[in-house]
Amino acid sequence: MLRNNPVVKETGDRFRDTLALTIRGDGVDIPPFFIAHTYKNASRASGRRCERDEEPVKGMNIPRMKQYVDHISDYVTKTSLLVMDRLSSHTSAQIRRYIEAKTLPSGERMFYILLLPAKTAFLISPLDMGAIGAFKAHYHRLDHSTLQLKRNAVQEAWDQVSNNTLVDICRNCGVIGEESIESLRQRFLKEVKGLIPEQVEQHLDFYDAW
Repeated sequence: MLRNNPVVKETGDRFRDTLALTIRGDGVDIPPFFIAHTYKNASRASGRRCERDEEPVKGMNIPRMKQYVDHISDYVTKTSLLVMDRLSSHTSAQIRRYIEAKTLPSGERMFYILLLPAKTAFLISPLDMGAIGAFKAHYHRLDHSTLQLKRNAVQEAWDQVSNNTLVDICRNCGVIGEESIESLRQRFLKEVKGLIPEQVEQHLDFYDAW
């Protein structure tokens, strides 16, 4: 399973929200995890005004990261590798313990965590390498002028990204498939601009973990 850092979008209703998309290597759909932001001074009609004694919701934090982990856990049926970037909510000791404590009905561990090396998402994250772009292509055609319409548009746009497309993106990033590490290295080096091989090498060693 793969996850990138949340996608923060400026949207038609003029409010910012946080969206976390998750890809399974076999292309099976996992619904988006949507965090609606709230504000002290928003109108009540917008559905975004928080109560006086509540803190505004500003995006992904540790409590919502736990909710996200619970969310994706519903789609895990066997021990899986959870690949994430180095967002602070991913690297916190509290979250790591929470993820590592998740178990399958059999009692087996649900997740093993693997963090993407720094500055490699543009090469090896399926979300950065195509899935987000495919999602946005559908999303921007839909009405997202209110909070509820935005929620609907997020789900509809993600539904329109086919499972076959997601599998192909994962394969292109080397997450699945039979392509050799040497072939991946040679292919990725062609995508890197302005870096000498020695600088790239340390990141391409990521594939030795598979």
